[in-house]
Amino acid sequence: MARLFKIIDDDNSGFLNLQEFTKVLKDLRLDFGSQEVKRLFDLFDTNKNGSVDYDEFLRGVRGPMSNTRVNVVKLAFKRLDADGSGIVNIDDIRGNIIPLEH
Repeated sequence: MARLFKIIDDDNSGFLNLQEFTKVLKDLRLDFGSQEVKRLFDLFDTNKNGSVDYDEFLRGVRGPMSNTRVNVVKLAFKRLDADGSGIVNIDDIRGNIIPLEH
């Protein structure tokens, strides 16, 4: 997905603008009118800043996470958050690293 996003992002801005979004739909031979393209772009642009970043692109293509995936992410976060602060910082990461024995 990251490779596809970079290909679509013609100006290498790290965001897709409406023009880039429209171009990829045409390249994929998806025959949408300009109003339909704009509505679809607006659905992808969840933060409503006029561009689609990589996370918005992934959510738009993949859809929402299943409950199973959400639970796995929560468990992993809880495991990484060693001090229970609700934030994973460098100390939490260091505390979770098991040194390799030679």
